[in-house]
This record gives sequence, structure tokens and C-alpha cells, in this order.
Amino acid sequence: MSTDQSRSLLLHSRVWLPDTDLQVTVRGNSPFISIKLQSEKVCKVVRGSYERGQRMFAFGLEDDVDLTIDNVFAMTTAFATRGTETLAYEALVESADHEGYTGDNDMAERLLSDSWAQYAKPLIDYTTRRIHLCRNQFKKAVGVVVTSVLNLATNSAAQNSLLLEDINYIYPWSVKKNKYETSKPFQAEVIKEGVRAGFFVANQYNDLGIKFSYLLSSSLSTAPDELEVVNHMIASVATAVEACILDFTIGKSSEFVGPSHDNTFKAHMLLLLTMKQKKPLEYHKLTHSIYRAVIGMRSVGSARLSKEQIIAQVDWANMGGESD
Repeated sequence: MSTDQSRSLLLHSRVWLPDTDLQVTVRGNSPFISIKLQSEKVCKVVRGSYERGQRMFAFGLEDDVDLTIDNVFAMTTAFATRGTETLAYEALVESADHEGYTGDNDMAERLLSDSWAQYAKPLIDYTTRRIHLCRNQFKKAVGVVVTSVLNLATNSAAQNSLLLEDINYIYPWSVKKNKYETSKPFQAEVIKEGVRAGFFVANQYNDLGIKFSYLLSSSLSTAPDELEVVNHMIASVATAVEACILDFTIGKSSEFVGPSHDNTFKAHMLLLLTMKQKKPLEYHKLTHSIYRAVIGMRSVGSARLSKEQIIAQVDWANMGGESD
């Protein structure tokens, strides 16, 4: 018997914990789950994956912190054809870990096993649909900004085409010079307003910058308190801006996924990473200025802190006893 055959037999002979089992319905040839029919454990992991998947949409995957101009085109994005499935899978595994379901034959191990198609896939599909809702609502929010800020309805067809040429939509227009200022990437008003509408508005799906504001930091060690929006947000907005201009040009809304959008996002990330490497101060000025613009007078206070940091602020040791 080969090593692969032995491994397959071992996996199929595993006795998984009963409360990790799924109640699966088959629709056509595809397995499908109803969350109402699942065990409490499965429900906790799936529901916990929603928020984690949304965080990954706004802030990227954990591996993205190692992105460079050399490997950026190998990254996984939410705009790739199956990119949201990767986000959903990572979110489910992280959720199972967070809940402590990490023992032998428990849910984290089962998600990571070779029974992926039979076990993980229905869960991934469920969480993926939630991330799709997030992505679609994000595009709608940015679309409202694009139409108003760029005056698409009153522009000539040539003017709207010029916005798409050489990704001019990321640059501010100089009336004095009568051209786009290509020395100021991502400083166009539509980018700043798009970041606000897409990530910093207090409603469902568009509040991810507020909800996860404790993840925001500064790229400059000399200015740690000057927080920045993340490059992932800026690239996502720029990608949505292009998609919305294209939709307006053809007269209908297109699906916000596929190789074209994936490559556009990566191109914007390449520019941002290059700027961070070659012009770190200018990169900081850009990302911090957008942060200040979108936060405004809103206090993020405790929202910027993790649960552990919030609890650690209190001097528990010197708090009065129960009988005081």
C-alpha cells in the first residue's frame, strides 16, 4: 500500500467529534448547509467567520504584511475569481482556533484535513456568500461617490474615457496646468471620499474601518500616533472607482470580480508599496491625511483598542474588594 493510500485510509477512519458533523442538503450536485440545522459548535465557528472574513476584506490576509513589489502579483485578493473562498476558509479556521476547538478530532483539525471537499467546502460556500454581500455593498457605496465627485453624468464621453486612461482617476486634476498631477497618486478627491463611504460610515458592511480601527497604525516609527488607513483599503477603493466608471460607460452594473478587477487591485497595491519603499514620508502623509479626513471629529477612542487593551486600562489590582 502506498503512503498516499495509507494516509487516505487513516483520514477516512478518523472518528471526528460528533458536534463537528454537518447536516448537509444536496442541491443539484452541490452540498449545501442551513445554519439553523447545525450544532452549537458549528454555528459559533460559522458566525465568527463572518466578522473575520469582513476584516480580511478590508485589511487583507495575515500574509499580506509580507507583501513587496516583487511578490504583490502573487497575493490573494477578494476580487479574484475564487479569492473570497480563500478568505472564507482562512476566516473559518481562525474562528475555530479562536473558539478553542483545536484538540484532536475537533473542528479546526477537521477543517484542515483532506476531507476538504466533503466537509470544508459547504462551510466555505456559506461564509463566502456573506463576504460577497460585503464586497457588493462596498462597491455600491463607492459608486455613489464616483458618480457625484467625478461628475460622470455631466462629463462628455471623452472626459470619462480620459479618467480610465493611465488610471487617471487616482490623480487630482490641476485646472492651472490643465492635466492630471501624476506626482500625487491616490490624492484624487474620489479616493478619499471613497475610503470614507466604503469603510468609515456607521452602517452594516461600510463600517469596517471603524469596527477594526484598533488595527490601524503608523508606518513611521517617528510618528506612531499619526495613524494611517491601510493600503489595502486605498487599493480596494481605487479598484471600485474604475469598476464604477466602466459600469457607467457601458450602462449597466457588472459583477465586481474577475481577472481584470484582480489585476487592477494588484496594480494599485504595487504603486502603494513602491511609494512606501521609495517615498516613505510621502506615503505616510497620504495615508495619514486620508485617515484624518475620513475620521473627522469622530472619536474612535475605545474602538481603536483591542478587548485586551480595553480591560488592561483599568487598575484592577487596586480596585476595592467585594465587601468594601
